[in-house]
Amino acid sequence: MKPPTGPFARRIGSRTGRLPPSPKRPTLWALRLLPTVFVFPTIITLISGRPLKLIGLIAGMALLVVAGMLVRRGFDATAEYDAQRLAPAPLPFRLTGALAVGAAFFTISQMATGYGLFMGLLLAVMGTAACIVTYGLDPTAAKTVDRDRAARAGVRTEQLVAAIREAEAKLDDIRHHADLLANKDLKRRIDRILERAHAVLDELEHDPKDLPRARRFLNTYLDGTQNVIRAYTKRQQDFADTALAQNFTNVLGTIETVFAEQLEHLKKDEALNLEVAIEVLETQLTREGVG
Repeated sequence: MKPPTGPFARRIGSRTGRLPPSPKRPTLWALRLLPTVFVFPTIITLISGRPLKLIGLIAGMALLVVAGMLVRRGFDATAEYDAQRLAPAPLPFRLTGALAVGAAFFTISQMATGYGLFMGLLLAVMGTAACIVTYGLDPTAAKTVDRDRAARAGVRTEQLVAAIREAEAKLDDIRHHADLLANKDLKRRIDRILERAHAVLDELEHDPKDLPRARRFLNTYLDGTQNVIRAYTKRQQDFADTALAQNFTNVLGTIETVFAEQLEHLKKDEALNLEVAIEVLETQLTREGVG
């Protein structure tokens, strides 16, 4: 089966993701070291007993520290945004951090150096611009579904968003428990299940007309996968090299196969063979004794 493609395709790695990983964020060492530039002048000012200048330097350094924290939080928020299929635009942490740099430069220039207003504003603008050029800005567009597509399929946008978010939460939980498995072969099998489950979500997002049936299918199979993985990870050492370990592998194989089959149904614009798929899973879980 071809890997999922499109704007929400994602790679399988140490942590399964729907989207390509965020670009490597620049190191923040320059912004973190910037407050230290003013440590020595602050000490000299303290010794010389110039309180207004001292307040300006301390306030400026505090603003630079806050700026570093905001920019770092901005990169974290962007990474979280990139990892989600549907998400609001993150708060403008990086922009706020850049403005904090500008405010720091202005404060220091006015209270600690005696520069005029024009020079203070110029330094503030330059500091803000340098921070934006170095670290970029936060994403501004919310990730949402295509409302026209959902309307044509007779599905409310809110229904599609809720279904995808519900499925994503279960997939994240499956990934979390899969990371606890010691068996690498089982991890790879679960990776393939997650990949195919996300491909199903991609197809639903592209054409949500089969959402009610697909939602029932996803709930049944993702719940089944969650349950067997949770049960197995709790006692995997006890189950190792036992018949139950092989049964667990068999169940995962069934889930993987059925996801692939249902994905093909969606790609071919066919109705999901839902009843058969659910019956297969329930029978398998009962027979293998891992349900």
